[in-house]
Amino acid sequence: MTQKQSVRKLMNATVMSDVHFNVPALREAKLRSKNGTPTYFLLFDYNIDVSDNSSKYIRGSAHGDDVATLFGSLYKKIKIDENGKNVQKKFSELIANFIKNGVPSIGSIKVPQITTNNFQYIHINENPSVKSSLWKERLEFWNSIGKKYGFDLASGNQMKNDNKLEL
Repeated sequence: MTQKQSVRKLMNATVMSDVHFNVPALREAKLRSKNGTPTYFLLFDYNIDVSDNSSKYIRGSAHGDDVATLFGSLYKKIKIDENGKNVQKKFSELIANFIKNGVPSIGSIKVPQITTNNFQYIHINENPSVKSSLWKERLEFWNSIGKKYGFDLASGNQMKNDNKLEL
């Protein structure tokens, strides 16, 4: 595969991920927070080859890899090295603490709630950490495209004249 082909695959994966998963998830989290629902966000970013859908050209987790990491795969045995077992253990701890206490945490790392002024999330990988402003520029881009052209690709909705989504 040439470098140009690799770049095209990466761009295609980014656009498809944004439209189908990333932008809708970010919007929903922000909306839930704005409406007063305690809201937390995580980014699972550990690359384990858990599915036949895992890209061989693009590094990163495929949709659903987090679930397969916790519970295994229906179709294929998962080979997890020591780093993967560590990620699996930390991710399990995060979920268990959320169930027990209502707050996701790993050791001393507590995931803060999303607020209208602060979008913090936990980045799950070999070294989990709290970060902020996940894909901020990409979300702004997709929001501006909808306003500019009158159609929001991520929701599949026409925009009203006041640039609000028409649901």
